[in-house]
Amino acid sequence: MSELQIDPPMLIKRLRPKTYSIAIYIVALFILLEVLALGFVFYFRKQAVEIENVEAALAEEIAIPSSSPVELVASGDSVVAPSDAKSRLSIAEAEPTEEKIMKLNEEARLFRNDGDFTLAEAALKNALALDPEYPATLANLAMLEEARKDNEKARSYWMKIIDMKDNEKAVGVLALAKERAALIEERNRLESETLAREKQLFETTNVLAIKAVRTIPDPLPEEPSYIAREFDLAFVGKELDPAKVKVQVLYYEKDQAGELVTGQISASFVSKYPDWKGKGVETLTTKWSSSSGKSYYGYVMRLYYDGKVQDERAEPRSLLEKAK
Repeated sequence: MSELQIDPPMLIKRLRPKTYSIAIYIVALFILLEVLALGFVFYFRKQAVEIENVEAALAEEIAIPSSSPVELVASGDSVVAPSDAKSRLSIAEAEPTEEKIMKLNEEARLFRNDGDFTLAEAALKNALALDPEYPATLANLAMLEEARKDNEKARSYWMKIIDMKDNEKAVGVLALAKERAALIEERNRLESETLAREKQLFETTNVLAIKAVRTIPDPLPEEPSYIAREFDLAFVGKELDPAKVKVQVLYYEKDQAGELVTGQISASFVSKYPDWKGKGVETLTTKWSSSSGKSYYGYVMRLYYDGKVQDERAEPRSLLEKAK
């Protein structure tokens, strides 16, 4: 009987049904699809939120509502956009009109103090275009014209303010307007009298005359601290005795109480011993500096020969009455 030989045991691989593997693949694919779907949902929700935030920011920060027209200013002219105008550009909120007027008035005051009357007038005219009846603008225009020695134009501005007595904004400058208008009227009266007297002087036979007056700085600032003024004095007669010539020069200041007082000046002829020979013209130089608590107001110049007035000048002319 032959012996049965058995080989070493073999590992037997367990076979799985084919349907079971397919089911596993389907479940894995389904899970993968759910993960992808959730990812897309979160992504699109994030994009939608960002878009909403951007649109809200644009609408809140840079969109211009139709009820707020945009003002465009160029070369002093104002152009207002139609009421339904819209813009997507970032434009700062328009500055209030009254605030613009106040800034222009302040600029004009600084220009006037520096003696730049042209720029002062330009700033005030821009302010006037924004509001033709703003009392502070009219008052500054009046002060500017007074500084220019145009009393009539200055008075017209003061009278406009006086006529606005029912305007609440005019209360602060109404008293000043009445005071300055009355002062100009009095000044005009005195100047008329002065002109009549000057005409009478020139109808007589005079030997001296004031030929020219030069002022430094020119124009004068509103509150000058130093003034140099030259007077060309001409001999217009046939004979002249220098010993009979007398020159009177007075500079007037206004003290803190508003009173006029004479100020200290220095004066000298360019020629050491003026005799009016040669060209017949001698130049007198005067210098004035401000003193504490006082401000410059004006001057008076008179020429005498043998005790008689030959010629006279004043600025303002009303000072001629005070300096008799």
